[in-house]
Formats: sequence, structure tokens, C-alpha cells
Amino acid sequence: MDKEGEDLERDEPFYERPFEEVEDGNVDDRGFYTTPNGSFWDEDHNYFNHLGYDVNGGMYDKYGIYIPGSKNDDDNILDEDQYNQKIKNMFSLV
Repeated sequence: MDKEGEDLERDEPFYERPFEEVEDGNVDDRGFYTTPNGSFWDEDHNYFNHLGYDVNGGMYDKYGIYIPGSKNDDDNILDEDQYNQKIKNMFSLV
């Protein structure tokens, strides 16, 4: 999906949900509680909708690194070098 399509999905209305267990929900290998529709709560009980975004538009990448959204405080956003260092550190532990 192109960047424009991603932005459109992130701008969908977001409905915060308090943590609750649901029928057929489970804990995945990352420790996230997932629901059958694909929404989930991370280990800190932050809610992510069925598209994988949190209230700030942030998401986890395929390596499990949280990528802050546009509504996050700029101090929490990783630049490219910081992100690459996190990936490097993660794989050096293996």
C-alpha cells in the first residue's frame, strides 16, 4: 500500500477500548493480547485497532519495534539512525 493509503487508514476514527478478554482472544508470541478481528493490546495494555494503529497513529513494525505516530511527542520519535541501531542491537543479541 502506498504512503497516501496508509495515511488515510491512520486517519480513520479511533475508538479507545479498555482491556477486556473476549471470546477466542489469545496472547500471541509477543505477549500481546489479540482479538479475532485483529485488534490487540500490547504488554503495557495500550490498545491497537484492527489496522494495527494506536491512538497516536503509532504501530509496531515487523521486528516488534514501536514506531510512533504523528500524534506522539517528537521526543519519542526515532530518526533513521536510531531505528537502525535498535535493529542492529536486536539482532546482535541472537
